[in-house]
Amino acid sequence: MGCAVPVQSKAKFERTILSSPRLKQLDGHSLLLSNGRASCSLHNLSQDFRKGSLIPLESQEIHRSTQSTKSTLLEASDLRQLRKEDDLQPEVGNVLYYLDENNFKLYFLHVATMEWRCNDLKKAEVVTPLLGRTKMSKVFLNMLHLQSAAFVSTTTMRFIGTNHFDYDTEENCFYKRDQMNNPTIKPLLAFSTNKIYAISGKISDDELSNNFEEYDLQTGIWTTLPNLPGPHFGGSCTFAKTSSSIIVMGGFQSFAPESYNPFISVFDTINKKWSRIPLEELAIRVPKLMMNTQILEYNDGKFLLFGTESRYKYYKLDLKRKKLVAKGNLPITTPNEGVNFQITKDPVSNDFILSVFQEPIRCSQGSEEYGVIYRTRKPYAKWHRSEN
Repeated sequence: MGCAVPVQSKAKFERTILSSPRLKQLDGHSLLLSNGRASCSLHNLSQDFRKGSLIPLESQEIHRSTQSTKSTLLEASDLRQLRKEDDLQPEVGNVLYYLDENNFKLYFLHVATMEWRCNDLKKAEVVTPLLGRTKMSKVFLNMLHLQSAAFVSTTTMRFIGTNHFDYDTEENCFYKRDQMNNPTIKPLLAFSTNKIYAISGKISDDELSNNFEEYDLQTGIWTTLPNLPGPHFGGSCTFAKTSSSIIVMGGFQSFAPESYNPFISVFDTINKKWSRIPLEELAIRVPKLMMNTQILEYNDGKFLLFGTESRYKYYKLDLKRKKLVAKGNLPITTPNEGVNFQITKDPVSNDFILSVFQEPIRCSQGSEEYGVIYRTRKPYAKWHRSEN
């Protein structure tokens, strides 16, 4: 899925991995393939992770003296750069979205207003403490394949993986933030009141990670937490408010040999300990938890699970009773190929909202409507199509 930027040497990598005066020269460079993807494998990235070559240039930017950074920010004359991390409190569930990584477009729906928008990331800008505001480049766009993206409020997203950026949808602008202690490709992301959790991910084409870190929005510091019992690459996770726990399930635990993770991993954020529930202990035969599994908490210790090998069938998971029961079917009638869907719970109405994106994305005639929306009040009730 993701692919790395061209890496020929450490010096070359440091010059190209972030926005720099050389990016315009690199646009259209022969090292990039005609489809815009980079020409080297992710194996190169794993070597750079271990050698630390992903970190030096960013360390130069982020960890410069406070005086130097303040000076750069003021010279940029951009008040948005002065925003502190603790100005943002995660409000997950307010936006449904689809990120088209091939065409670099972001389609998103504000749940409160049911209004669609589309941002062209090729026209975005990038702000770093060292360089100020610069235009988007092909090198930066190709880096997006290596990041996981999620909305943390109605107007801001986080892109976290080999880098860390705060994306403002109103400005169509990326703002550099400090990166993980141990960067991985496509980690799972979960959010609590003032923390971002980055879980698992990929190190190379054939090596998965059990890394686990938290980012404090008040201090802007990453802290490495106890490793996952096993990787959950491509699975799903959520922060359970009622138990202050992080629930992780699905995805791969290995690529060689290929195998899915057969456990539900639960992290107690208070006691800082992992526990696991074998899927085979659940009350019924459990389908494989595939890539792009989605999990939503809807009651104390109870969750809805979407995206198994049964495709559009979803389940109710009761962790306290260790029981999984089939609950219903999503109202998707299109073929499996080319369909992307996302589910959230409206924080105001408590309705479950499903957005189905059919590729290629097409705007409905006479209106901006990039997906089909369905609602249901209760998990076992019928889904009704919503007219925007």
